[in-house]
Amino acid sequence: MRSGENTEQQPSLIAANVTYGLDEFKHRTGLGDAGLRQARRSGLKVRYVHNRGFVIGSDWFEYLEEKSTTNPPGPAEGQDPRRRSEGGEA
Repeated sequence: MRSGENTEQQPSLIAANVTYGLDEFKHRTGLGDAGLRQARRSGLKVRYVHNRGFVIGSDWFEYLEEKSTTNPPGPAEGQDPRRRSEGGEA
């Protein structure tokens, strides 16, 4: 490796017609273990063959279509976004 080279790998593309092992899928999407668990609980299809998990790219795109929003995340439900947290000075 060259001096000054970034050792952290960046997420890669997902293709709809490709099947990814879970490790490769996590690498390509940038999801960690907790993120993948949450996605699975929320409906991401993971298929198992011989005790190995796989995600099909088209299932990932379907999951994104179902779960994504065009609105950025806002304050937690029931909180006034103009109000500072307790203990903080204005």
